[in-house]
Parts: sequence; C-alpha cells; structure tokens
Amino acid sequence: MTPPPGNNKGYLKIAGAIILIAIICLVIAVVMTGAFLPSSQQQVPSQNISPVSPLIPLTPSMNPSTSPSGASGTIAPVTLAGTNFAYGPAPSVWLSRVGEPDIFATDVAVISPTQLTCTFPLPASPASAGEWDIFVKNYGEQSGSKIGVFMVLDEISPPLTWDWSVDGWGDWQHDASCTGTPATKTGSCREYGPIMVDGHGEHGSEVNLVSIPTQSRVWKTFTARTGTRWNTLTFSGLLSSSSLPVARWIAIEVNGERVFYADATRSPPGNGQKFTITQSFTPANSVTVRISGGQDPTYGVSLYATQFNSLTLS
Repeated sequence: MTPPPGNNKGYLKIAGAIILIAIICLVIAVVMTGAFLPSSQQQVPSQNISPVSPLIPLTPSMNPSTSPSGASGTIAPVTLAGTNFAYGPAPSVWLSRVGEPDIFATDVAVISPTQLTCTFPLPASPASAGEWDIFVKNYGEQSGSKIGVFMVLDEISPPLTWDWSVDGWGDWQHDASCTGTPATKTGSCREYGPIMVDGHGEHGSEVNLVSIPTQSRVWKTFTARTGTRWNTLTFSGLLSSSSLPVARWIAIEVNGERVFYADATRSPPGNGQKFTITQSFTPANSVTVRISGGQDPTYGVSLYATQFNSLTLS
C-alpha cells in the first residue's frame, strides 16, 4: 500500500531533523574532546621568539700616539690607547718577540673602551733591549696586536761616586748588633759611629764580650737617570785588624743579593790593609747597597770597624 504524498513530506522532514541533530552532536563532541586534551597535545599558535645571544666583545686594536718604553730590569707602567678594550674580566696583555719569553702585564685595568693601563716587569738582561710587539686579548678571545711598538731600553747610566771625604755620611742608614750567648758574663756591645775620621768614614761595633758574633751594617739606595741602569760596584775601604783574621769578615749586597763575601785572610780585604773590591750585579735602575762587617766570634779586640773611602756605581 503506497503512502499518500503528504506523508512522504513528513518523513523527509523528520529524517532531515535527525541528520542535523547528529551533525551538531558530532561537532560538539569533537570540540569537547579537544578542550580536554593534555596541554602537550594541544596546538599553541607559534610566536616569533628569538634566542638571546651573549654580548661578544669586539676585536681590540691599538693606536698609541707615542711608542711606550721601559728600562730593562724595572717595572714599567704603561697606558695603551686603542679601540674595543672590553670591560668585565681584564684583558690579557703581553709583549712578544721572537727568541725571547713573552712578558705578561700585571695590574691590567680598562679605563675606557679606548684606554687601558698595565705594568710590565721587564727582565734585567741586555738581550731584552729593543723593539717588542704588544698583544691584547679580550675575555671573548678576540685579540689585536701592534708590531714593534714597545721599546725596552738598556742604557748604562753615567758612573756615580760617593766619596766619604767629600760627601760624608749623608743619608746612609746603619745599625750594629751582637747575637748569641757570650763566654763572659759581663761586658757591653754597642754601635760605633758612623763618624768621620781623618777624611774617611768609619762604622762598626765596640764589644767587650768574648766569643760572641758581632756585625755592623750601613746601607743606602741610589737611583739612576730614567731609562738607564748600573751593573758594576767598586768599593774602597779597610777592615780594622784582628788577632783572629779568619773570623773577621766583610760582605756586600746589592738589592738583596750578596755579590761579595770574604774573611780577612783573603785579599781583598786583607787584615788591616786598604783594599778595592769590584763586583758586577744584576743591572738595575734603583740600587740599594748594603755593606756589612763583623767578627764571628769576637776575640781579643774591643773595636771592629770598617773604614769607608769611596763607592762607585757604573
């Protein structure tokens, strides 16, 4: 039996409504499923994010208006002009020359991107004289150099003579002492001088104790003209005689380094005789000379003095 035409239209409307409802439910299900996905599975719109790169120093360069220099055997302060000197960790600065060990700067300080200061401990060697290349390396390993711009000077200063008959004692420093336990229970140990006697200087110790070491010392610092240095010492004097000359001695130090030592059985100095001692030392612009004399141990004489005639640095 065929349904009348009016009923067909009703069925179609019902079927269409059912299909529409199914589509709506499907869409809702898809949306809700996405909303509850783990965050790791959800798609997030991409953003334009660039990684942050550390600031890398630029390559330094040097353009000093004058050639820096320093005398061999001295600590040379230097100011370098240039570009791109980096703040932060101090740059490495050094001098270099073929055949010589590099000389690394100390106390490096960046004043500005165009200026830094440092000091170079220059070796006391004639071989170090002449032109050196300067290198600067920032903490980022960027380096620059200037070829042959640093000059190490090695010029001997004109001789300087201290003549006690003319100059007296001036500002020489001095002391004297006895050490140990003497064999005698009573007595004295005191400094003698420094004084001038018959046109020469004298200094030592007066000791009335037996079998005790005694020594006396004088010292003074001399400074040569800037950029020059000395390397030789000549001293003229006399040791007062001793009845035990093997125990009578003299020593000379330059900048803390002993350059001469002998007892009175040797010549120089001899026992109660005038002598002249000439010794070389490490070249230096500033020279501290220390002259010591003594008796170890004391025996039979109360005055142990050294006569000072002249001292020459050359």
